Amino acid sequence: MLGQDAQYANMSVSSINGVAEQTCKKLDKLGLFTFYDLIFNLPFRYEDRTYIQALKQPRSIEDPCNVLLTITSEPVERRKTVEFSACDHEGTKCKIIFFHAAPFIIENLKIGTTVLAWGKIKISVFNGYTNRSIVHPQIDFINEGMISLPLKLSPVYHLTAGLKQTRLRKITEQVLQHLANHPLQEILPVSLNPFRLTLSEALLDVHNPLPKADHSEVLLPNLNSFKRICFEELVAYMLCIMSLRAQQKSKNATPIELKEETHQKLLSTLPFTPTAAQDRVFHEIMQDCGTDNAMNRLVHGDVGSGKTLVAAMVMLQVAANGYQAALLAPTELLAQQHQQKLGQFFAPLGIEVALITGSMKKKERDTVFAQAESGSVKIFVGTHALFQKNIHYQHLALVIIDEQHRFGVDQREALLNKAPPELSAHELLMTATPIPRSLQQALFADTAVSTIDMLPQGRSPIITAVLSQSRDREVIERLRYFCSQGNQAYWVCPLIEENEVLDATSAKERYQTLNALLPELRIGLLHAQLKEKEKNDTMRQFMSGELNILVATTIIEVGVDVPNATVMVIESADRLGLAQLHQLRGRVGRGNKQSFCLLLHRDPPDPNIATPVEMERFDRAMARMQIMRTSTNGFEIANEDLRMRGAGEFFGTNQTGKENFRFADFNRDCFMLPQAKDAAKKLFGIDQATTKKLIWRWFPAVLDEIQHQHLDSLAQESTSVSANTSDSADTNDSSTSAGAEASANAAESASTTTPN
Repeated sequence: MLGQDAQYANMSVSSINGVAEQTCKKLDKLGLFTFYDLIFNLPFRYEDRTYIQALKQPRSIEDPCNVLLTITSEPVERRKTVEFSACDHEGTKCKIIFFHAAPFIIENLKIGTTVLAWGKIKISVFNGYTNRSIVHPQIDFINEGMISLPLKLSPVYHLTAGLKQTRLRKITEQVLQHLANHPLQEILPVSLNPFRLTLSEALLDVHNPLPKADHSEVLLPNLNSFKRICFEELVAYMLCIMSLRAQQKSKNATPIELKEETHQKLLSTLPFTPTAAQDRVFHEIMQDCGTDNAMNRLVHGDVGSGKTLVAAMVMLQVAANGYQAALLAPTELLAQQHQQKLGQFFAPLGIEVALITGSMKKKERDTVFAQAESGSVKIFVGTHALFQKNIHYQHLALVIIDEQHRFGVDQREALLNKAPPELSAHELLMTATPIPRSLQQALFADTAVSTIDMLPQGRSPIITAVLSQSRDREVIERLRYFCSQGNQAYWVCPLIEENEVLDATSAKERYQTLNALLPELRIGLLHAQLKEKEKNDTMRQFMSGELNILVATTIIEVGVDVPNATVMVIESADRLGLAQLHQLRGRVGRGNKQSFCLLLHRDPPDPNIATPVEMERFDRAMARMQIMRTSTNGFEIANEDLRMRGAGEFFGTNQTGKENFRFADFNRDCFMLPQAKDAAKKLFGIDQATTKKLIWRWFPAVLDEIQHQHLDSLAQESTSVSANTSDSADTNDSSTSAGAEASANAAESASTTTPN
């Protein structure tokens, strides 16, 4: 980092007034070590404490609000609670309910006392009477009629055990005050900044924005200040891509000759015939690899369309030419499955596939490293361990990035740099998410795109049903029957454990329920918090048929391939986007048996008490599930997703993997891509000092990877390349396109698995 960024990055949270060692340890768990970390630790939502709400007309029964109440009764103590009666200035009555209330609260809530209560207004209707209650509100006592309300929204940050929201707010406020007095260096030129806000002004605003005039919900992605932050990050990302492309183009790649006899040998051992789409895409890739220009191609297709076979055919050609190929997967689970699948393809040909993961024992790792360096093994599959410092390949000629949106530019670059120093490696990106053509044009520059638009023969369409969550016991009984017939099933939950914010059944809770109701079946649990060995053992048991039902989070969204699994139950499906629902459904229907997907949703909100916003959210969720029920075509679903949500979250949400961005999202922010790309091109071509500063601010690991390169020479190379390719439009084959450069990021967007 440079300048003011570096100063803030070197200022420890321990230097903040009142932050002791124990608080530092709690902040450490959140990755908050410095002033810089706190400045860029943005809220994920806001509380509007700037106004007082009437009990009769809550703006939303799901959102907390301020209510001015007068206590009208003595406390009523029950076994676990203490209750008070109260009313607002209009005379509307409600109950205030405390669990384990502090003695100070009980002693001071006397009849006639006026308090400002912050909490959710719960409404129930019984026999025509409307009952209101506020459970465990925050209480401020009003003395002499003085009410002090904030002028701006209150940020809500992610927390850890033992750290309260009020405490983190106060700590952050001190750092933001320092930022207001000593702003960060403004790197992005004013002429290239469409938002007319400095980065420091934008950061201050996103922590404490002003409320809307009607006090409706303020969402972080809708703030201009947040867009300003994302824009600078997008520009920096484009600069990273330009640096990477220029670095690749500055060296020759190893030409890979198509050996038809070897290819036919592989095909003759397969128990099926590749589709015409697989064959077409394979030859498109080989045409690119046949020259000394480094290939950069993306392959996308529907779930189960056979991208792994295409990768296998290309990797075989690399091995047949005497070179090495590496396939990078985002998780050990997926890497192991790729190794097994490739091993099945290559076993009849006598070709070994080596697995490299971070959990390998030293003896195994040393053996594989020796095989890589000697060239005795040509095909490698693994996780981030593929590009660790101590591994050296004899001649790495092809790099395949599976689920490419889960990897950062620095990680892709680190693996590409494992090629011989004087050469570039060919790069093949793969994703199981179909990308609408309009987004292809916006997201990928200098990248050829191949589409696998056919599914293998013999697969029956998955039957999808939409059911209320209240019918889960019926679903469990149907599972009993299906599993007794020798089938296996997935049960997916959005949460690992109970969450006070989201009203949804957790995977742990569902696992216990299914074990209690289906004692004759063997049930496993899989989620991201398990140790790698536990995850691998559970998945191995499910794949071998030892488990009847696998209860899991969305960790199984991609890659998991168990042909005997014929039932997919997705709980709280109304909280997930179309792309993620389709990916999860794609875990079944991979064999020749009829498969089923059951989407369980929450009951509709009561129209008598629900707000229009809540009704609209439910209607949108039901529309998504209706699309899922009527279509199994991933390309149709992707286009519907784009139509319904604009540039929605096409790459889903993952629990593992590397996020490309801190804040930006290529799909959500695609309207800014052309301008960000234009700004990056101008900077990269003429201002290397600013280029370096922006990359260093947002993607320091990328700059570390290219620090030995001369950016000036790379810029000249990139300018000549982009002049020929970046603004061209494909007019020939629908499988190839050009547009703005990107690799998309899941993660994870700001809302994890909440509805859009």
